[in-house]
Amino acid sequence: MKKRKKLRDLNLLDRFLFSEAMEDKEFAENILSIIMTDEIELKYPPQTVQEARKYRQCIGEAPASNPMKEKIERTKLEVADQKTFEIAARLKKQGLSVEMIADGTGLSREEIEKL
Repeated sequence: MKKRKKLRDLNLLDRFLFSEAMEDKEFAENILSIIMTDEIELKYPPQTVQEARKYRQCIGEAPASNPMKEKIERTKLEVADQKTFEIAARLKKQGLSVEMIADGTGLSREEIEKL
């Protein structure tokens, strides 16, 4: 288990102290100016993630997209597409006409003929 440092031993590389220090607007501007090697002026005071989310909801801004959710949705669509191709291949193997398979699955004639 990681040993906790005493308060006097903390510096800006430590998560807690850095977080606390960045809540001060002037200090945050100074730190960012040093990191970016350019003069930085913050438009808004620093916010926690929760504060920023609440602010965006109050002004009616759409929430940020969730990449994981989007990936899950894409995967679901890919699985559904794969299933459609499998069904079309079985129907073709059973001798159903290409036109009927196309009508039933929504696949194009070219896609069905490739199966």
